Amino acid sequence: SSTVDRVFARFQGHTLRAGEVTYDMARGVGGADRQVELTSPAGDVVYASHLELDSDLKAGVAVNLATRLSNGSSLMAATAVRRSENVSELNYALFTPCAICDVNGNAKTPSIAVKAEKVVQDEELRAILFRNATFVVGGVQLFWLPVFAVPDTTVERASGLLIPIINYDEGRGLSVEMPYLHVVSPS
Repeated sequence: SSTVDRVFARFQGHTLRAGEVTYDMARGVGGADRQVELTSPAGDVVYASHLELDSDLKAGVAVNLATRLSNGSSLMAATAVRRSENVSELNYALFTPCAICDVNGNAKTPSIAVKAEKVVQDEELRAILFRNATFVVGGVQLFWLPVFAVPDTTVERASGLLIPIINYDEGRGLSVEMPYLHVVSPS
């Protein structure tokens, strides 16, 4: 469909573009279909084929979700459910802090990615929990973990794994370092 056939709306600092938008006044639920783009005030952009949100944008469902965060990282999932203001759940998800497109806008394999069957972000626990996670470097699956957790992005400091460091040396070959931060005091 052409850009002329698209709906454009603003709500609480968010911008919504879609091919079709509906709103059920009795339930207070809005829906959007066909090339949905939702931009947050922070600049994060959510793309989906179908999106449903409550009137406060605190709970909702997305199908074929792709998110480009303002820090340059990307997150994709077959389905996403925001169960409440504090709990979000992604199914068949992929996260990468690396670019997924080259300078010409063509898709490319990210250098580092984490794929998982389920990802749950619980802001009360201040943690992101992964189930059946696979770590991918340069398109190659390196290792699998049945369960692991990382601190939520809202946490200033917490013990846990940091971003892997990948090196290549002709004499040594490919190496991957998994740094770990252990917080020993508040300072």
